Formats: sequence, C-alpha cells, structure tokens
Amino acid sequence: MDTGRMSKRSLIIFAYDIARDATRRRLREAVRAFGLSSQKSVHECRLSARELAELKARVRDLINHRHDSVLFVRLDPRAQRHALGRGEDEPDADTFYIG
Repeated sequence: MDTGRMSKRSLIIFAYDIARDATRRRLREAVRAFGLSSQKSVHECRLSARELAELKARVRDLINHRHDSVLFVRLDPRAQRHALGRGEDEPDADTFYIG
C-alpha cells in the first residue's frame, strides 16, 4: 500500500458462481489476499483502481471461462448503503480495513 496519499477507492460488489470446489477455494484465497470479508460467494469491498485490476487479473487466471461466472459491480458512492441481517456498517471511506 502507498505510504503517501491514499488513492481513491470505490465500493465494489464482487460475486461469483464457480463450478468446481477447488477453484472456489483458490478464488476465496485470492480474495482474502486483499483483506476482504465475505458471505459465501458475495464480497463487499473498497478497492483502488489498481487493486481492482489486480483482483480481476487473479480471477481471470483462476476461473474456467466456459463454466464459471464472476461479477464486479461498482456502486454509486452517493447512494446510501443499507445492510439487513448480519450486514455490518461500512468502514470510513478513507480507510482500508484488513481483518
């Protein structure tokens, strides 16, 4: 991570449907490398453009492009976030949480 000014981060929803268990495990490990928490196959994360590109590259190398599906959705930063159930409040937009 840069020691200088933090880069702008976007709120990203990352979801996947992976056919093979082994691929799913490797994908979860790749996501954890970014310090992202998850609920099964849906992840909510705040990433810089560089981090998002790196995560996409890792995912591209792991999945079977004929059988697996991965979705990245950048959310509008002006929209209010609502979490129900076990959802947690989003950390401050200027910080990056690694759990």
